[in-house]
Amino acid sequence: MTECLTQRPKGGPLSSPLSHLPPVTYNLLMRTTTRIPGVIIRQMRIEDYDQVSSLWHGAREVRVYTSDSRKSIERFLVMNQESCFVADTEGQVVGTILGGFDGRRAYIYHLVVEGEQRGRNIGSALLEKTITALKAKGVDKAHIFVPIYNNRHSLAFTGARIGTGSLPPCG
Repeated sequence: MTECLTQRPKGGPLSSPLSHLPPVTYNLLMRTTTRIPGVIIRQMRIEDYDQVSSLWHGAREVRVYTSDSRKSIERFLVMNQESCFVADTEGQVVGTILGGFDGRRAYIYHLVVEGEQRGRNIGSALLEKTITALKAKGVDKAHIFVPIYNNRHSLAFTGARIGTGSLPPCG
């Protein structure tokens, strides 16, 4: 089960003073990409699938479904190549994000950073890259799926900090 930024909490509307803005935009679109030593953020290729799948299976934050099969991801990449990224360190995939756009709204899935690489802003860089790519496609509304069983990350995206106008760094 997942939540998205546009989901309303029980008892009423989002309390954010920025709730009139499209989800996920806030000040993330104002940032410039920070270089992370030893890490290249690049478009995901189907050749990355084995490493990506392994990363997803090892991450507590992501549930892997049949829709995450090689065939399904290959189809997804054909339609959304410019908004799906990996973080690469010397040929090793250490982070992933999938961004998809169906012509109406965007969805962001599987933002994962390998445990030892967390705290280096890799997740933030992946998210920023995807948002920039989606914005270039004309996206004005996006949903980020964050598992509710992952309390720390779920609260970071859906909790009170949304009201500050910025999302906390990921990974």
